[in-house]
Amino acid sequence: GPNTHKTRLLFCAMVGFAAALTVFWLLIVRDDSANLSGLRDEVPSSEVAVLVGDADTAIRRKYNYTLALEKLEIAVGLAPSNVAVVQFYASVLLAMGRDEDAFPHLRSVFYSGVSVARDSHFLQQFVLALHRLGRDAELSNVWPSIAKVPGLNWRTPLQCPDRVDPTLLEGAQPFPDSKGLRVVQVLSNSSDQIVAEFENFRQQPDWNTSKYFRPNQDNDLVLGNEPSRWTEMLLFDKGSWDPVACNAFATVCNTLGGLREVEGIVHGKRSGQVSLLKLEAGSNLVPHFGSVNWRYTAHLGLLTPSGVLMHAGGESRPFVRGEVLVLDDSFLHSVVHAGIGPRVTLFVNFFHPDTKPLTHDEWLHRQM
Repeated sequence: GPNTHKTRLLFCAMVGFAAALTVFWLLIVRDDSANLSGLRDEVPSSEVAVLVGDADTAIRRKYNYTLALEKLEIAVGLAPSNVAVVQFYASVLLAMGRDEDAFPHLRSVFYSGVSVARDSHFLQQFVLALHRLGRDAELSNVWPSIAKVPGLNWRTPLQCPDRVDPTLLEGAQPFPDSKGLRVVQVLSNSSDQIVAEFENFRQQPDWNTSKYFRPNQDNDLVLGNEPSRWTEMLLFDKGSWDPVACNAFATVCNTLGGLREVEGIVHGKRSGQVSLLKLEAGSNLVPHFGSVNWRYTAHLGLLTPSGVLMHAGGESRPFVRGEVLVLDDSFLHSVVHAGIGPRVTLFVNFFHPDTKPLTHDEWLHRQM
């Protein structure tokens, strides 16, 4: 299935924690004189390890960041120089929208000089925090050293996904040209029918309730941490189409079903989802990066009040009813809803046109 923002944050934190322990036990020699923060690779005490494990469980099983933070505050108090614990703590603060609180810890990890400071997931968090806090001068200062990290393949601080296909970097744009993209053509050709299906769906008195819309899997991106303000109705997820949702939106499922760029696999990953995304008035989605650069996202406007803008890579676009907006979400992007009433779009993840998606059966055959 798709890597959600939450999953990536948790993965980042736990990879950092594991990496720190591994480096310690393997006795990798480092130059302590380069450590400007006082943080170290340390094996935690049993008490700290239990607290970190409890925080991990709180997020992984319950998405309970508040409980995780309580555990990690105690852990940091007991092990203030343990770089992995501090990094995990900072990642949770960042996920909770407490960017100002997270930043000093992220900066300390960055200047620690230990292995975690060169981990791509951590560096993505550090770059994100700098963007969100408007620390452009500091970002410019640290970017040359970040860009030199082996294997990172980031060319600009505006495009820092988890994983990169270097062959797709040249000419990449936050809002790609939609000409020739089959998914866009299909959606555009069927937009009248899809909008009509949505209007029919809206006739149900309970359409705008939790019966259909659940908190988005990336709901930690909502400014203010109010999951009910950004919700989704899944049509296609983890390789399967939802028969109930497809009954209401038959045109969507019939026209997109079977397309390799939607259902296929590239670099061992599915493209992701097809869903209705609903963002409530007055809500903002904070700046963030997508997980990979070999996938685009399409947004067909269904309910589009004025005053809603997508910002990406230093550019902005409105959502328009019946029109398709294409985004390369590996670029830094955010959404601001300053209008009246909910915004609803049909959201489609699909692969970059220069990739060659495999069907699931083809991918399984290659694993043999």
